[in-house]
Amino acid sequence: MSLSYKLFIFLSISSVILAGCRQPDNAELDRTSDPASTSQAFLELVLETPVQTPSATQTPDDLSGAETRLLILQIAPESQAAYTVQEELLGVGFPTDVLGITEDVTGVIILDGNGNISGNDSLIKVDLRTLNTGEDRRDNYVRRNTLETSLYPFARFVPKTVSNLPIPLPTIGTLSFSIHGEMTLHGVTEGTIWDVNATFSNEEIFGLATTEFQFATFGLAQPQVRRVLGVEDKIRLQINLRLIVMDE
Repeated sequence: MSLSYKLFIFLSISSVILAGCRQPDNAELDRTSDPASTSQAFLELVLETPVQTPSATQTPDDLSGAETRLLILQIAPESQAAYTVQEELLGVGFPTDVLGITEDVTGVIILDGNGNISGNDSLIKVDLRTLNTGEDRRDNYVRRNTLETSLYPFARFVPKTVSNLPIPLPTIGTLSFSIHGEMTLHGVTEGTIWDVNATFSNEEIFGLATTEFQFATFGLAQPQVRRVLGVEDKIRLQINLRLIVMDE
């Protein structure tokens, strides 16, 4: 049966029903008949395909998607990254801490309205080529032999989750929380946890983030030079953060 012929039958039957079945204004309506389902049945007959109707439970938000407000924590230029290791020098007789610092820290942390790390756009990057302990011979050795910065100039940390950080953020006071994520150093990517102690204000967060690991975790060789008796197999990293709080 052709589509046009079916449409003709549908229109003819509809005209007869409307002409012969008109009820008085005070007549009780037939509550067992659903006009919407009747119309859908006729359309399926004519079009020879099921007609999809929206679910009764769907709302405009289900169809269009709810917008999420993002909280952007931008790393300010005053931030610093540093490493600390213990070494024992020949003739000294006791270990001392070596501190290497760089101010080349960039990045952003993006949180959604529930305080979760949003997407893959959050990143903290540190330029290892500018780490400075105040002694050129040590720094050149570490860049060339330990970190191999000619091949791996940056350390990158991608935050994944944050724990114990309330939303909305505090506007005063101090708070401790942790950030879990993946750090890439010396061509190796490993999961790391940073412990953060932060001080809050309306538009800024000042924080100290710390973590530690062994040299072998990221395939690093412990320094071995004649005037150094030994280097402890532990690297402590810290980032002194100044974060600017912005809403999107």
